Amino acid sequence: MSVLLPSFPAAATTNTPAASSASIPLPLAICDSIPGQLSNSSHKFQYSKVNGGARARSLEAPLDWLTASGIIYRSVKISKPEKPLAGFSDSSCFKLFLNDVGLLANALRIDFNDILFDRLHQSDIIEKDETIPVKGEPVTSYARVAICPSCGEEIGDSRLENANTQAAYDIYRERYGIISPTQILTRVLKSLFIADFLSFEKRGQAITGITYARMPHGPMAVSYRTILDTAERDRHIQIEDNACGKIICPINKNQDITDGDMAYLQAATTFVSSFTTVEELSEATHALKLWSSLNNGELIRFEAGDEVARLVSTVVELPDKD
Repeated sequence: MSVLLPSFPAAATTNTPAASSASIPLPLAICDSIPGQLSNSSHKFQYSKVNGGARARSLEAPLDWLTASGIIYRSVKISKPEKPLAGFSDSSCFKLFLNDVGLLANALRIDFNDILFDRLHQSDIIEKDETIPVKGEPVTSYARVAICPSCGEEIGDSRLENANTQAAYDIYRERYGIISPTQILTRVLKSLFIADFLSFEKRGQAITGITYARMPHGPMAVSYRTILDTAERDRHIQIEDNACGKIICPINKNQDITDGDMAYLQAATTFVSSFTTVEELSEATHALKLWSSLNNGELIRFEAGDEVARLVSTVVELPDKD
């Protein structure tokens, strides 16, 4: 790797032992070590990987100078992603990044065509047991890990790491009987669909005003993300993150909801809750002709609500409210 570096400031060369004439090449050694440091298994900068085993004390001044000059960026570990970030930072654990992606690509001997055509993901994949902490509890799962075919070291692959983390969370949820965010969303959308069609069948009007379409996995609210975003913007709901996904919290539970609306919503949620798994619930709604008779993307007519009413009545007594 070849990086143009300005000279050390005079104060650093005369007043700091770590920046003496014998250690002036250290900035270059630090920069040369960055590509390998980013992919090492410890996931942090290791002083011993610089210049054949340099000591931390001898690298402090060169590191400070490289950072201050803008040649590298130092990213410290954050123990908790909450404000203020500075209160949860650990300056002793950090990674270094070159300030220019082109320099990093050059150091890795990467051709821009390899990036353009996604030809970089050539590695061996092994499977092994891996333990990941979930909400402070160690969870061991079968993980897939990328291995460099040349040196045999593990390679950081965000796609595999995300999948491994998801597998650990799935085990944690199964251990404590917690349904996944996807399953929660499925139940919420099914409940809205059923409540709207029940309401239209009994009262001649739906509750939410949502339009539904035939989709591969069942009846689906059209642009449900826009609906959630609008509800959050208008302060009807608040969407919060937690360790297992997202939570939809009502801000005003009684806003614009009548007793009749609540009765049909309750009937819908009782019906949905009667199914142990989302797969069983989906199978029941897929049996509806209002879904199976349509092609994907076609809108479902509310006039077909009598079929929904018959299905729900097998599980719960239908309300009779305006």
